[in-house]
Formats: sequence, C-alpha cells, structure tokens
Amino acid sequence: MKKINTIAWLITMLMTLVTSPAFSADWSSENVMMQVGETKTLYLPSSVISKMLKSVNFYSASYNYVKVVSYTDYYVKVKAVKATSTPVIVRCDYYYYIDNGGYIYQNGGAYDFKITVAGETKVKPTEISLPLHIVLEVGESRDLIPTVTPSNAEYTLTWSINNPSVATIYNNGMITGKTEGYADLKVKADNGVYTMARVTVYKPKPTSITHLMNDEIRENCDDNIIIYDLNGQRIDASKAKNGIFIVNGKKVYIK
Repeated sequence: MKKINTIAWLITMLMTLVTSPAFSADWSSENVMMQVGETKTLYLPSSVISKMLKSVNFYSASYNYVKVVSYTDYYVKVKAVKATSTPVIVRCDYYYYIDNGGYIYQNGGAYDFKITVAGETKVKPTEISLPLHIVLEVGESRDLIPTVTPSNAEYTLTWSINNPSVATIYNNGMITGKTEGYADLKVKADNGVYTMARVTVYKPKPTSITHLMNDEIRENCDDNIIIYDLNGQRIDASKAKNGIFIVNGKKVYIK
C-alpha cells in the first residue's frame, strides 16, 4: 500500500511539472554605458539570482557591437567592439523552479542589459604653427615639423603647395626646392585646422664676399625692404649688418 502511494505521489509531481514559455513571468532591464574596447562585468539583480535557478543563457543581439565574453549563473562579461547610439541588448534567458506547497513547477523570464557604446574620446588639434617664411636653395631639402596644439592631440596632416614648380612638398612634411620663385605652403589637420607659410627658393651662390657681384653687396637696406636671415627668419632692416642675408630671393652681403 505504501509503495502504491509513493508511485501515485511521483505521478502527481510529474503531472504538475509544467514548463511555461520563456519570459512569460518576468521581464526587466537596465541601461549600461560603455566605451569602445572596454570590457565590463554585468551582474544580474537579486530579483533574479534569488530564484531557484535551473539554467541561464546570455547572448548578444549584435556581436558586431557588443560581444559576450563569458558568463555564469550570476553575471556576464561583455566587451564593447564598435560605437553605436542605438542600445544593443544583451539578454539573459533564465528558467527557475517554483515550489508551491509541495507542487514544483517551472517558469521562465528574461533580463536585458541595454548597452550603448560610445566611441573613443580623441583630442583634436586647435592650432597648427609653422615659420611664416621658409627659404630654400634650389635642390635643398628640409623636414618641416609643425607645432600642434594641444600636445596630446591626435591627428593626420595633409600637406599642399600652390606652386609645385617652385618646390615639392611630401606627405611626411619634407620640402625640396626646385626652381627660383615663391609658393604658398599649407598644412591641414583632419579636423580642418590649418596654417600656411610663404616659401622662397633661390639659386645657390658662393657665400664668400669676394664672389658676390657688385649689386649683391650693399652698404645698407631701406626700412621698407623685407629681409630674411639664412634660416628664413625675417629681421629688421636696421639689424641687417655685417653679414649675408636674403633680399628679394637672393643672397646679399650687407656691410
């Protein structure tokens, strides 16, 4: 008789073990912010982990943006792969037992992590500077190194020149004088910030005073004449004495 009662009890228990469709009982969510490349551990709330869990399964609705790295019954580790302003759902489908006065049945639910992924924060240039005037001899090459503000800015530079017959500028900032003349040089960052410089190219001549022609030796220069030293720096006419300077694109000795 006892054996028959035991069998009857087991049959009753099996008949009351009902599997409800997932998410029918519980469905909640929370919002999460992440940065591209960040890995974060997200924990299920106590309202879920306090249940008599049977199984859990985490998955991402879009692995291109948020990837599930690993998970347990209590948390999931995710990695932000790509920026998106539309939240990506990482869902936990879970099943749990309910003991209702000796009658055990199964129910299910879902918990969503709605993850928004922000792009990497990059500091962009606010200012670029070069010498206002660059003086080269024909055939001379020089590496131009602009000063970029702020110093921790991330950028890509593009170089250009409006008269390539006078000088050639390369992508790495090296400039080479080709023929006598003038040109305007421009260097621009990928966010639109730029600066410009004037380029003067002249034919090389002997720097010895005895080899300079008469019209290349002067007692002095008028104040309204623009004069540069051999490094391309503009100087005041009153200070241009006892040396060789660049006047009108030519080397001139000023006594």
